[in-house]
Amino acid sequence: SINSSKRANSEQKLEMILRLMGDGGSRIVNPYFAKIPKELKYAACGGMVITGEYFYSAGVESSIARALVVELNKKSVNLQGLSYYQANPQILETMIARYLEFVSMNWEQLRETVFNVATVIRNKYQCAFSNGRYADYIGQYIAQAELLLRFFETTEGIAEHEINRVRQEIEHNMFLLLESNDMKMKTRAPIYTVLMSILNLVE
Repeated sequence: SINSSKRANSEQKLEMILRLMGDGGSRIVNPYFAKIPKELKYAACGGMVITGEYFYSAGVESSIARALVVELNKKSVNLQGLSYYQANPQILETMIARYLEFVSMNWEQLRETVFNVATVIRNKYQCAFSNGRYADYIGQYIAQAELLLRFFETTEGIAEHEINRVRQEIEHNMFLLLESNDMKMKTRAPIYTVLMSILNLVE
């Protein structure tokens, strides 16, 4: 049908965009996340894909693994808190400005933190996912979270035991999110549908 044709065309374009994001040139090499810094040909860049379609049906595993899909519903968001910060944007803006100042003033020390945390976490989860990209992702995300935790610990005087509790929660929830992506990537991608169709036909 016409709708099916339009959908297929849109999915093809989406996959092409994802591939360009992951494989594009003119990248500045960032050795802090590299397994072997000297052999890194190009750096990974962050990105976000917002779509109203169900993403897992839009491409093959290689493309799906380039994005992190977060499924939200009404219970996922504190609407009262969101409304408060929307009405008082200066709170978040001030925190961001202070965070950027903290990072810029302490970057020499913090970049070693980023490298060390990313390496430890990546190695910890190297065999936890079917796609190796997710081990890299969790290393990068936790390293960035560590910078934010250091900011709160240093500037806000939050107790170390509280920081450690939040650190463990972040790592645990990030793992669950990536594990969910990994599982759905294997069971809901088009290739899985094809394989199940063949299996059902044989049976």
